[in-house]
Amino acid sequence: MSCGEPHETDCSEVLDHLYEYLDREMPDSDCEKFKEHFDECSPCFEKYGLEQEVKKLVKRCCGQ
Repeated sequence: MSCGEPHETDCSEVLDHLYEYLDREMPDSDCEKFKEHFDECSPCFEKYGLEQEVKKLVKRCCGQ
């Protein structure tokens, strides 16, 4: 998945570590790089939004 544009942080790296980002399990410096990437890359931002909703749904259904 990629928007076809070059980014400082590659799309594959962002997607490989998406749940670390969602779970806030990465250093602040990496979080900032991911935020910048999402601002520039709509396909990755859409994937982030989808995974965020899945995480909320699982939490709601599993009661955790």
